[in-house]
Amino acid sequence: MSGKNVPKLFYSGQLQRYALLMLTIVSGMLFFGGYRYFFKAENIQPSLPPAYRVYLNIRDSATQPGSAVSILLDLKTDNATLSAPLYFPEQQITLITAKYLEGTAGNATSYYKLDHSGQLTDSLHYRNNKNKLIMTNGFLLHPDFFYSWVLDGSRTRNTYKEWNKNLSWSAGRIKAEMAAILEKADAIYVYSASSMWPSDSDLYNGKVDKLIYVVKGKGHALYGAGLIGVRPAGTKPYQEMPDQIELARNHDTQANATLDFNSKDYLLIENNTLKTWRGKAFLSLKKGQHLLKIKQNVFIDEQADGSQSISAMDLGYYTGEKSAFSLIREGRLSYYIFKP
Repeated sequence: MSGKNVPKLFYSGQLQRYALLMLTIVSGMLFFGGYRYFFKAENIQPSLPPAYRVYLNIRDSATQPGSAVSILLDLKTDNATLSAPLYFPEQQITLITAKYLEGTAGNATSYYKLDHSGQLTDSLHYRNNKNKLIMTNGFLLHPDFFYSWVLDGSRTRNTYKEWNKNLSWSAGRIKAEMAAILEKADAIYVYSASSMWPSDSDLYNGKVDKLIYVVKGKGHALYGAGLIGVRPAGTKPYQEMPDQIELARNHDTQANATLDFNSKDYLLIENNTLKTWRGKAFLSLKKGQHLLKIKQNVFIDEQADGSQSISAMDLGYYTGEKSAFSLIREGRLSYYIFKP
């Protein structure tokens, strides 16, 4: 009886040993492949000079003890986009805007104000499912009211004095008033008839626009046909801060950022004329005599002749000669402040 069971036990043991051997071989191959992929693709590639192995991504740099970089804004949503900063020299403030995607938070917009030292001192949040705020020369305009908060911190909803609401003015009078408005208005925005009125209304069919304007802090609204296209004269009270990384990518020698080195981690796409690699860009961001050395994941396009260009970099750097700080935008949702 026991003799008949010996072959079964023998073959069963052979199968177990064979299965164990195969499992060991496969595990070893997976480990070796994973080791080569993850360890080598990170920072210790043979092509990466040792000097660039100390570069950190911006989030890790902000967590280092004594770092001159810290997190400023980090939106906890996937449905918003932070704007490039605007600088208002008279008020000595910097403004950042967060715009939320339609359909997720209505026409929601958040505004963040930094003082001359880079402190986040105030914010304003507005949501309306029909009409969003339009910032014109520092005034936040709505069809029914406006804020002067950006310029003076006031949260008062200022209403408009209305002109020609009964549409009794002649075309000549409207033209003369328009000329005067262009000379004296601090901010102008025109809401078209199609955006203002129901499609079955006389105002819509008559193509009656609504022109909003602010003069010396007072709001006005003029009604009339053909007002679209009006733009205020004069200079803006703010300065747009250019992205220094974008300037560096375009080979601007005056940029306050330099692309020090690119490394290629692995190939994504290849055809007869182009290779696209996943890799890293190593950058030096300048603030006065100080440098911040960071790295960023990028896509690198390599042409058939060997020339390379970074096709996408989700990082922005904004600074001014007289400011005490610089701003670094990562993706759509985060800002860091650099204060050496």
